[in-house]
Amino acid sequence: MQLTVVHNAVAAQNRAAATGGAGPEAAPGCDAAGNGHGDGAEPSATAPDRVQVIRVEEERIDSLVAIQFKDAVRAMVDPAASRVVLDLGPVTFIDSSGLGAVIAAMKGLGAGQRLELAALSPVVDKVFRLTRMDTVFTIHDVVPPLGESGPA
Repeated sequence: MQLTVVHNAVAAQNRAAATGGAGPEAAPGCDAAGNGHGDGAEPSATAPDRVQVIRVEEERIDSLVAIQFKDAVRAMVDPAASRVVLDLGPVTFIDSSGLGAVIAAMKGLGAGQRLELAALSPVVDKVFRLTRMDTVFTIHDVVPPLGESGPA
């Protein structure tokens, strides 16, 4: 199973909006750059997202590779990432085992992490919609640029 981490970075946030438009002051619990103080406190709602994009370099996610796929995704996920975007662009086929592997990968994420999907082919997109998994996952038409949170 071939997966690639495309990027793993902190998404920029609009600091003026986060501070009520009052200027460069930091949000409570953050320094001037909006970073937490590392004191063990929960990150504030204005803290930037850490986004990781994992590109699946396979044409099929089926019963032959489902377990390998799930294990590979779990091994690649950065525990510090709040959003993990799975780029399924090269995937042209997914069966029920593959769908189950994507769900298992999502369930393996840590607290506060979410799995999003991007660049689904028409066939793969149809599987997610027919099974109503489009209500479980945020699905992007393309891999969102760093800093975008997805559809409204």
